[in-house]
Amino acid sequence: MERRLDRLSVADYLEQESRSTIRHEFLDGETFPLAAGSQRHKLIVSNLMRKAQATLTPQGPCRAREIYMGVVFNGVDSDL
Repeated sequence: MERRLDRLSVADYLEQESRSTIRHEFLDGETFPLAAGSQRHKLIVSNLMRKAQATLTPQGPCRAREIYMGVVFNGVDSDL
């Protein structure tokens, strides 16, 4: 398999992803299409987020879901 030599910047990836009808993974300047999440996957993620919230709430607010959803729906963190 031949690798592409031209790499996308994070800004280019985010702009491209905002227009795309499917989600992509961004890795080292390359994009890879992601399969749609199954109902089982969504249930597992939801259960994990609920468990993290219940476990961490007594010690202070839990931002796990907020952070996860931000990465999933708003793109990657610029420090990544």
